[in-house]
Amino acid sequence: DITRQSSSRRDHDLRTVIAQRVRRHPTFVQYAIVPDPPFRILVDEGVVTLVGSVRSPVEKQVLEQIARQAFEVVRVVNLLQADG
Repeated sequence: DITRQSSSRRDHDLRTVIAQRVRRHPTFVQYAIVPDPPFRILVDEGVVTLVGSVRSPVEKQVLEQIARQAFEVVRVVNLLQADG
């Protein structure tokens, strides 16, 4: 169920760290000022699920790499749709 978002502190902190890294990454600078970006980062028991859309396959890959590099990530499920 991709709509599930854990309420655990650990998952919340992990999601926050990933989201901050995405906003600071040069590839995603255009999303830093958008209050509601077209993608979501969901975390449940250390499993990160990426959903929504990005502008290109490169953005899709970079977002997944950022998520994988975060400490305590068990697995990344990349369901992003690349527009380009």
